Amino acid sequence: MAVDKRLTIAIGASSLCVGKGGTERVAIDLAHEMLARGHSVFILCYDHHRLPPFALDPRVAHIILPADFFRGSQKAIADVRTLLADRNTDVFLSLQSEATHLLWALCCLGTGIPFVCSERSDPRFTEAVSWNRPGRHAVLASADAIHELLDAHVPTVPEEWRSKVRVIPNAAPLHARAADTATTEGRPSILFLGRFIRGKRADVLLRAFALLAPRFPQWTLQLIGHGPENTTLERLARRLGMADRVEIRASREDVAEDYARASIYCLPTRVEGFPNTVVEAMAAGLPVVGIA
Repeated sequence: MAVDKRLTIAIGASSLCVGKGGTERVAIDLAHEMLARGHSVFILCYDHHRLPPFALDPRVAHIILPADFFRGSQKAIADVRTLLADRNTDVFLSLQSEATHLLWALCCLGTGIPFVCSERSDPRFTEAVSWNRPGRHAVLASADAIHELLDAHVPTVPEEWRSKVRVIPNAAPLHARAADTATTEGRPSILFLGRFIRGKRADVLLRAFALLAPRFPQWTLQLIGHGPENTTLERLARRLGMADRVEIRASREDVAEDYARASIYCLPTRVEGFPNTVVEAMAAGLPVVGIA
């Protein structure tokens, strides 16, 4: 698609190289779409000693910043400001759920580069757990535009800044594969796909499955993801006597196949913004179970 003006877009996605999470996928999908529309894109991220988990077009540079930047070093922030200027950056998009928004905002402050703050989680959770209200409000005040995932998140933005808010939900995949929710070789399955961290509460789903498993001997549970709770989940499955009924593994490149082979998708997480996995499961025609 031709564009009137070719923009240079910077995306701040600190967790790009952490693993296959929703924010990381959004960052890469958005970068690829902007590239297809004729724009130039680069992504700034933390150093997690690994490559981006999703395939990234080589025309999209991912720039790994030094640890000093994320400690708030004035020199490191000044270096990023220089980098943005050298690349003739036209707009900066910050995709975060925590205080790194503030560092990206500082990099743009006074440069004339429009700063877009995209909040990737429920702001009420962000303020209470992963950040704080004064810091968040400082970013919202300085932002040229604010992106929220749900209408329910808009009231968390002070009224004087709400004119800058745009609500855009996460997108469904263009090419979903229809799930056969009846059975897969007589073995219907419950699917969880996400990070293995405490907030995602895969252990809650595993314990619930163990309670119901004797009544539904044909059913299995698939826990697919990555993270520090992996070994804990494996031990819990063995302790509950569920090792032969529960599959715990890393996600594959083509997650559409995982949805296609499942019968139910379950997301027991404590809090979400607008979970990509729920949209992906729905696009595959899976019934989705959550926890209020």
